[in-house]
Amino acid sequence: MKQLESVFIKNVVLYLQTSSDICSFVLINKKYCESIQSMYCASYNLCRNTPLPKIQQYFPNIQTIYIEAITSESAKIGPSFKPYIDLNISKRVLKNDFNHNLVKNLDNISDYAKNIRKLKIEGYMLFIIAVNNNEFVELKNLVIHSLDDCSLLEKVLCIPSLRDVTIYFSQTVVHKLADFDFQKYNKISFTFVFQNKSQLLKKKQIDGAKRLAKKYPLYMQMLTKETVNMKFIPDIQMAYPSFEKRLTVSISSDMSGKENFIEEVMKKCMCSRLDISPLSNSKEIDDQRYRKIATFDFLKSEIINEVVLKQINCKSVVLPQKCRAFEIIDCEGNVCAEQCYPEEVYIDQFERETITINEDKLKGVCINAYIRNYNFVCKGQKGIILIDFKKVDFFDIRNENINIGLMYGDTLISKIRVDGIIINLKKLEIINCVSDVMLEGITLEEVTFSNTRKETAFSATLSDVKKVNVCGGLLKILQIGKCDEIKVSTGAVIELLKKTKQNTNLITEGKVVKVEIMED
Repeated sequence: MKQLESVFIKNVVLYLQTSSDICSFVLINKKYCESIQSMYCASYNLCRNTPLPKIQQYFPNIQTIYIEAITSESAKIGPSFKPYIDLNISKRVLKNDFNHNLVKNLDNISDYAKNIRKLKIEGYMLFIIAVNNNEFVELKNLVIHSLDDCSLLEKVLCIPSLRDVTIYFSQTVVHKLADFDFQKYNKISFTFVFQNKSQLLKKKQIDGAKRLAKKYPLYMQMLTKETVNMKFIPDIQMAYPSFEKRLTVSISSDMSGKENFIEEVMKKCMCSRLDISPLSNSKEIDDQRYRKIATFDFLKSEIINEVVLKQINCKSVVLPQKCRAFEIIDCEGNVCAEQCYPEEVYIDQFERETITINEDKLKGVCINAYIRNYNFVCKGQKGIILIDFKKVDFFDIRNENINIGLMYGDTLISKIRVDGIIINLKKLEIINCVSDVMLEGITLEEVTFSNTRKETAFSATLSDVKKVNVCGGLLKILQIGKCDEIKVSTGAVIELLKKTKQNTNLITEGKVVKVEIMED
């Protein structure tokens, strides 16, 4: 490291993601400190997640900063006014304490608009630029996301400094964009993206997109039979149950039988996540009689390791052997997962008699579906669902009378029969348990027993736990180690509570018949 030239040191700095990383880097030696102090920009993630005063403390000469900003309006529904503000602050020191509060309201827009060079904004918030277009004197690059109204485009595009505009649009405006006179803005380079979420309901919308594509670069975010010859770019979607955003190739169910073509597209996009959705209007999607039939065999795929199936009739869909995650959302039919070993599984509203899931590598599971039989296979042997607390990060399964084995490593701790179980890191919820629960040796922060069946009594033995919630039902015996708080809700009954001598905050609206103190 000591032999690195200044330019290489600065390249290293651009990979530092947090203020702690910067602090550690500065303390290595004087040369590293001087390199940071001479830089005009910092890393994208550092700027987004660090208070502006702290950034300026480490980077006194900074000129470009990336800011994720939200307005008071959009804060109610999430950060819709999103990243990609490239702000030159060399002429003015911003007064705001934190970057994400920069655009706190519309009154202070003149304080920062003159310095913004790049901006990504949601289509419904274009009025921010349109009303104050004379303030954006340095704005050169503009990305408009989810445009579904063209009425403000002229006021935005008349900004003299604009040189590059990318528009992500929905099917509602495709014809208006095709007819719009973009040629009079001859200093601006335009790029268009037909968004995946806007389903192509009619052929005339595809025709409108093709008209636009003759004039300007246009990319589709969903592959269909009608659009296979058009330019394509992948989408970014939320993956469940991990809630991570991932690059996704989206195709329609009418691409059945074109597995090789799909694989080639995914290789070009360097993308391993595939989304299969219908190409229908909402009425057809809701009525299962009109569901589009999908037939795909990706068993031998070398590139696909995540698959998403949405609102389709799976006549026969075979998942890849290398599939590490799959999602099935509001589908019916036959999905073959026997030969893959997933780490993540998400199933919501899937009508099927049975489904087979190999659980050897499972870390995250969420299943809420009408499935009579779950065939969970562990090490080649079919049996009950096994949940390994040592391995699982998230597990949520709900169905009537499920047999579940609770494990820690290779040790089976308890077998229970429940209507559902939810594990989220160190929190556990057991729903309508009809058998005794033994959790000795399992370290948890919070355990909740949610019972609506008052006629079914059971006992539970826990190790040390910070909090226990008893929500309804009858617990014959609850035995716990060290515990900070026990909450017994209205209607719940504990016949015998066995706990240690330590002071436990017992909040009870229900009934605790007897308390027995155990030796530590």
